[in-house]
Amino acid sequence: METESKVVAVEQRENAEWGASHYQDGIGPSQYAETNDMGYAEFNIIKYVTRYKRKGTPLRDLQKARDYLDILISRVRAT
Repeated sequence: METESKVVAVEQRENAEWGASHYQDGIGPSQYAETNDMGYAEFNIIKYVTRYKRKGTPLRDLQKARDYLDILISRVRAT
């Protein structure tokens, strides 16, 4: 029963994301990330780059994307 509740909660969040005006042109970032087996940093890069033109804080979103890209670069360099 608890697992079903978690699934419902995730589906509600995804539906809310999809309904957001800055994701109306296609697939939402969480669905894209899941389909492409992306990790947290990769997901956030996609999320912030996808929405920067449509949300009220374009520079802030691009800076966040860059922060996550720097994290990902550091991880790749460490391997």
